[in-house]
Amino acid sequence: MKPSLLFLAILAAGVVTAQPVPPTRSQPFSEEIVVTANAVPTEATAVGSSVTVLTHEDIVARGTASVVELLRGVPGLEIVQGGGPGSNASIFLRGSSSSHTLVLVDGVRINAPTSGAVDFADLRADQIERIEVLRGPQSSLYGSEAMGGVISIITRRGSQGLGARVSGESGSLGFGRWGASAEGGGQRLDWQVSGGRERWDGVSVASERAGNRERDFYRNASGAALVGVRLGAHSRLQASWRGQDATAALDGFTWGVGPTDDPNFEQTRRAQTVALSFETQVTDRWRQLVRTGAYDERLRGRDPDTEYNRYDISNRNVDLLLRSDLQLGRHHMLSAGASAERRDGEVDGGFDERVDLRSAFASSQWSWGDRGAVTAAVRYDHHSVFGGATTYRATGVLGLGSGARLHASWGTGFKAPTFNDLYFPYYGNPHLGAETSRGWDAGLAWDDPKSGLSADLTVFGSRYDDLIAFSWTSFVAENIARAEARGWEAAVGLRTGPTVTWRAAYTRTESEDLESGSPPPRRPRHRGSLAATVGGDGPLSGSATYWVVRDRVESDGTPMDDYARLDVAARFRLARRLDATVRVENALDEDYEELTGYTSPGRTFAVGVIVHLER
Repeated sequence: MKPSLLFLAILAAGVVTAQPVPPTRSQPFSEEIVVTANAVPTEATAVGSSVTVLTHEDIVARGTASVVELLRGVPGLEIVQGGGPGSNASIFLRGSSSSHTLVLVDGVRINAPTSGAVDFADLRADQIERIEVLRGPQSSLYGSEAMGGVISIITRRGSQGLGARVSGESGSLGFGRWGASAEGGGQRLDWQVSGGRERWDGVSVASERAGNRERDFYRNASGAALVGVRLGAHSRLQASWRGQDATAALDGFTWGVGPTDDPNFEQTRRAQTVALSFETQVTDRWRQLVRTGAYDERLRGRDPDTEYNRYDISNRNVDLLLRSDLQLGRHHMLSAGASAERRDGEVDGGFDERVDLRSAFASSQWSWGDRGAVTAAVRYDHHSVFGGATTYRATGVLGLGSGARLHASWGTGFKAPTFNDLYFPYYGNPHLGAETSRGWDAGLAWDDPKSGLSADLTVFGSRYDDLIAFSWTSFVAENIARAEARGWEAAVGLRTGPTVTWRAAYTRTESEDLESGSPPPRRPRHRGSLAATVGGDGPLSGSATYWVVRDRVESDGTPMDDYARLDVAARFRLARRLDATVRVENALDEDYEELTGYTSPGRTFAVGVIVHLER
């Protein structure tokens, strides 16, 4: 069916007689509600997919301003960052490639059209309400790039009343950070705005083990804003903005030696994300969402000594989404709609290109409370270069009583060729097709609200086909590679008081490049974490997070460092409006390289103050 015809059918479905749709929410979602897993708010116990939610309480307790550090404890997710703050930070979700995870900020994709990936190095945690990490192929809900999963970052809304906060931190490696925020809200209007600056004298990006000693600095200015307006009893208009302006000193690469000091190599990144959404309860059975957004990024490298370190790259995504949520019965909700996206990418001296994507989708959810839930989704995407792709997904939850439930999901995914794949000189191939994936997971979960104990054991498997790689036959990029990943995840949580939570997680991943028979680089076989969090608004809050990474190899098969790391953060109430903070990262001073040939900082610390200005 053509996308336009499917969309007309979706709109026509609005006249179906049905039970009321839940009203439009004007407050932040609770931790029992998951948004990303089914693209609409869903009770966590009705979600069949594997998803991890970092709540605002979790984010505050960690004390860090870096999204990279917030994500390190997520099951199945590996972060690789070499060279300290400001250096490139890539993610690998359940053994997939770094370009196979879709990243959304307030619903807007921020994957770069040129590379398909996201560099997390400059993403700040200012005013984030929650981060949801959805594992497994999700293209039937979100289209291209969602082959391995989705990371959704949601900006915090303003709260009732009027408040403001000023904070400052100082610490080792020449670290300094200050920030300010203000927020307010009433019956019709809520808003928040924040901004801050961060600086590091840093470490040598190139490995200090190899004798590199130049300290490479990092600077980041960031901001966020959100305004929401209630229009009547059942409608909400919301606009959000997030931006950053970062400069990092980097190091070069010497053939036959590896990464080496380069005193004049600097990279700047200016990026911003804007989103505008309108959600309304059209009738008691039909909720409508209209959202548009844009992501704009410019990456520039400057080095008077080395031509290869001079580059100018621009990326832009602009999209429009229309989605109808229709309650077709007491237990059945249909979510369906269409989207249009334009991607622009430019590499100075290489290419300046544009592609368009048009999509239509439908997802049905049947829910029977504690007894279980089932979802089914289908999506068609048309790419202006390679053509069309159709993807599917199904999930299920079966309640077993006493807080236990079985959950399972199966889905397919695709990733459109990046602009580098299509057009980069002496590599690109404009005749490429899409990369594809299919994956499943199944598990047993148990929650006991009385004891505060929860547990989940999940097995998973994924297959990746038509992966793009350089062909030594045609000497350009071709859809010739294949890979698979399989393994299991275990997670246990315990709440021992109103504000104290313990979490433990372990992931075993077996990944294989099916062409060579070797494991793909930088995906650990073993990853475990243990975290304790004290949250709430009491006189003390904080966290301790310990994780272990084992059995990784580099692209040439060389074993990478195993390592264990402990981070500790605490906030103390000194007075009614004054808090003190302390944070120690790599508290055990582990000597390791997260990326071979690049420095990982030893023990670092920071102390700070927070002044609350509330009325």
